[in-house]
Amino acid sequence: QAVALKEEELAALQEERANFSKGQDHLERQLAEETAEMQSLQTECAQLSEDQPAWQELEQVNADFRAKWQGTEQEVSEIAHAKAALEEALALSEGKLAALEEVIIHSSTCQSHLERQLAEESVEMRGLQSGWAQHVEDQLARQEELEQESTELRAKWQ
Repeated sequence: QAVALKEEELAALQEERANFSKGQDHLERQLAEETAEMQSLQTECAQLSEDQPAWQELEQVNADFRAKWQGTEQEVSEIAHAKAALEEALALSEGKLAALEEVIIHSSTCQSHLERQLAEESVEMRGLQSGWAQHVEDQLARQEELEQESTELRAKWQ
C-alpha cells in the first residue's frame, strides 16, 4: 500500500512536471511571437522616423512591449525554477520508492526464510510428538504388565 501511495505521488509529480513544461513551452512561443512583433515595430519605426508624432507613439508602444516582454521573461524564469524544484522532488520520491522496494524485497526474503524454518520445526515437532506418544504407550503397556504381575504376586501370597 505504501508503494501504491508513492507511485501515485510519483505520477502526480510527473504530471505536474509535464504541465510546467507545457506552460514554459507556451511562454517561450509567446516570447518568440512578441520578439518578432517588436522587431516588426522597430522596422516600422525606422520607416516613420520623419513623422515625429507617429514616431513618439511607436516609441511608447515599443516601451510598453519591452515592459510586457520583461514580465514574460520573469514568468519563464519562475517556471524554470519551479520545474527544477519539481524535478528535485521527483528525484527524491524516486529514491524513496527505490528504498521502499528494497525493504519489501528484504521483508519477502525474511518471510520466506521464516516460513522454511517453521516448516522444518513443524516436521521436527511432529517427530517429537510421535516419539513421545510411542513412549507413553510403552509406559502404559509396562504399567499394565506391572499391575498384572503385582496382582499375580498378591494372589500367590494370599
